[in-house]
Amino acid sequence: MSGFCTAAARLGAPDTGLISYAEMLEQGRCVHEATVRIPVIGDGDTGYGNAMNVKRTVRGYAAVGFAGAGWVKGGGLHDRTPLFPSLQPLPYQAS
Repeated sequence: MSGFCTAAARLGAPDTGLISYAEMLEQGRCVHEATVRIPVIGDGDTGYGNAMNVKRTVRGYAAVGFAGAGWVKGGGLHDRTPLFPSLQPLPYQAS
């Protein structure tokens, strides 16, 4: 569940950092209720603050039913640099 989609649906605006942690949790709760058997990964954005906020984000996302979280630094629509580049999926290679 992306921050961009959540911002568009809730605010009618692009993802410019206006969506709060609480709004992402509430949207995640709604998505999880609708897709109980489908794993959903939530946009952790920048963790909504310091290391303690990242810990809070992980716990909150798990509590509402997210299967995981994606992390970026910078945030916003145009700067989506991975926070943990070594954990990003490898490109698909045809065999």
